[in-house]
Amino acid sequence: MRAPLWILLLMAPLAMGEEIYKCIDSNGNPRFSQHPCDGHAETVTIETPNALETQPVDEAVTSTLTHNRHLRELDAAIRDKGYELDVLAKERDRELAELESRRSDAGRYLVMSVTDYKLDEEIQAAQNRYRREIARVQAEQDRLIAERQRLAAEGAR
Repeated sequence: MRAPLWILLLMAPLAMGEEIYKCIDSNGNPRFSQHPCDGHAETVTIETPNALETQPVDEAVTSTLTHNRHLRELDAAIRDKGYELDVLAKERDRELAELESRRSDAGRYLVMSVTDYKLDEEIQAAQNRYRREIARVQAEQDRLIAERQRLAAEGAR
């Protein structure tokens, strides 16, 4: 349920720590107002923090938060590289299985043909290509792991 605008405007001075007046009505009940009532008003100051004022920044907290965020980013990058390695291995296995199947089909004729040599070359090229790519991604992942270990050791100090 939303408060009417006039209630919010009435309470705005309270949010800034301004003075209000406490009066006792004829029935003995307290009544609060922005303006003094009859001669028996008591001044009350309600201190509430102003949400618009900037609070001092704790450098240690900011540093810790930044450090932890960087660790989480490195963890995510390391996981991504692991996923990339898994995908490469599956692609390699699928491609090599397909090439081996083609070579097996060609071997039924018991005669080595030009096709057999081409398939051997394709298999060797695929193995070399995946070996290089997997080594590159593994090196990137190792670098990220080393950076994370270094950063974690700095945070432990």
